Amino acid sequence: MLILTISLQNLLNNSEIQSLLWDLIQLIDTPVSLEDINGNLLLGQSITSSTEEYSILVDQQTIGSVKGDSSVQIIARLLSYLANQEKFVLFDELTQIPNRRYFNRYFQQEWRRCQREHSPMSLLLCDLDYFKSYNDYYGHQQGDSCLRQVAQILQETLKRPGDMVFRYGGEEFAIILPNTASEGAEFIAEQIVQRIQLEQIAHSPSPIIPYVTVSLGIAVTLNSIVLSSQMLFEMADMALYRAKATGRNRYCLQTISQEK
Repeated sequence: MLILTISLQNLLNNSEIQSLLWDLIQLIDTPVSLEDINGNLLLGQSITSSTEEYSILVDQQTIGSVKGDSSVQIIARLLSYLANQEKFVLFDELTQIPNRRYFNRYFQQEWRRCQREHSPMSLLLCDLDYFKSYNDYYGHQQGDSCLRQVAQILQETLKRPGDMVFRYGGEEFAIILPNTASEGAEFIAEQIVQRIQLEQIAHSPSPIIPYVTVSLGIAVTLNSIVLSSQMLFEMADMALYRAKATGRNRYCLQTISQEK
């Protein structure tokens, strides 16, 4: 499974954390260089002389470093703690993918981007078919295992760094595809339907086939500056409802296109 982590840059976008770091830098009164994993300076000043370097870690993975004398290690420890807390808040514990809170943040971020760039954006809502009967038949422990398996398949289907899948709630997932028009969104949706079906996760009580299947609703918008993110979500939800009403184990598409 692809494990997503927390970006140090995004963490530093929090004004309260930035203010706290500046106070710490002033307090220790020593040159500090805060860099991401690519060596880009994010905070402090560039230090070229020989210094100590302390890693900022999330789940033992380095997301950045702090350079300076030995006193700056407290900054590395603080940022490691905050980054791990951020992951705890933004990632679903069961499936280890971003949760609804993360979705709300990323959805608005990408919505603003597509407005600025006048680029298409696709939103997919994905629901496991007859999952209540699955839980009733196999038990909730097996249901949790099924959700983890589906989350992994959804992640593996997405190829671009900006494409993200979220556990929206219960057996429902959301997928954001920036810079993606209807053709690309339908291609991803079709892959998901096929991949889930080919996995042949047993679902004996399903009236469709004796395997787990999914239904998806797709909403795509162009020239979105005159629309709202809420409207895009509602259209995806309506498309998901149609997919369920017309037999499930399929996707339905709703395209929004309006001129400024």
